[in-house]
Amino acid sequence: MRPVFERGIHLTGTILWLDAFHPQDLCFVSHAHVSTTVAHHKVLATDATLRLFRRHEPSQQVRGLVCPYNRPFSLGQLSIELFPAGHILGSAQIRVTKDDLRLVYTGDFSFQRKLTCEAIEVKSCDELIIPAHFAHPRYEFPAIDDGYALLTSEVRRALDDKRVPVVFTATVGTAQEVAKRLAREGFNLRLHRSIYEKNKIYVQLGVSLESCKCFRGTPRPDEVIIWPRNLRSSPAIKSLRRARTILLSGHAVVPGYARQQRVDIALPITDSASYSETLDYIERVAPRKIYVAHGYAPSFTAELRKRGLDAESLTNEQIGFDFGQAH
Repeated sequence: MRPVFERGIHLTGTILWLDAFHPQDLCFVSHAHVSTTVAHHKVLATDATLRLFRRHEPSQQVRGLVCPYNRPFSLGQLSIELFPAGHILGSAQIRVTKDDLRLVYTGDFSFQRKLTCEAIEVKSCDELIIPAHFAHPRYEFPAIDDGYALLTSEVRRALDDKRVPVVFTATVGTAQEVAKRLAREGFNLRLHRSIYEKNKIYVQLGVSLESCKCFRGTPRPDEVIIWPRNLRSSPAIKSLRRARTILLSGHAVVPGYARQQRVDIALPITDSASYSETLDYIERVAPRKIYVAHGYAPSFTAELRKRGLDAESLTNEQIGFDFGQAH
């Protein structure tokens, strides 16, 4: 059951793939940001992940094996269990046991306690596969309440200056957290249609979200717009007069990031783990073997080895940019 990286992670000797980029017979999908789900013959995921993804790709058929949290089941010689990752609603980690070897793949995770998704759980294992999207010392983020307090302050400042606040964020996860927290502060919100539709699914799944309006036409002077990050250059946004654009990303800690992304403000708000959170997870689990994937995998692996840990990079090339739209 050794993991190998082949445009996704494959547990050799099994049929199971983890967040694979290419079509596979059976693939575990850790959260709804993973956009290749439709290509797989069968998908193993939580109900929330499947429902959020199906709305994202309504024309596609997803054959899903729905797995609730903390209900182990057997798949041939494998014992499989999903448990919360704390990333976005429905995000899951997977623990696979075979011949007394327990392997955990975290997918994207976060210890920050959010209002719109399940709190993370940590379970023991012998071997751990962990992503390294922000596994570099510069990626330390403010506490989640402090980060959103800063966003609230920037939104108020924009409105006081008679400008339209436009918050750019991921369509699933952070967008709902932003909507929840800004509505609680009394702001009137206008959401891009894709975010508006995702909010409906969140409500169906039991997450309380205040009523928000779908964006149409011209916003009123007292309204805040929440918009997908990948649509920053859309005509609807470019046509706004006196807009103040605010981009939410973990990469906002990098000097000059706002200027690089051509926005007025960039705030380090993300639903993924920071550098110290990644180290904290490893310390809590204390696995005998660690596999590092994505992002800063080579350098982070080298650092873990310096700390005396048995670590191996599944990714040869170090890539310091976003994986998907989640970060």
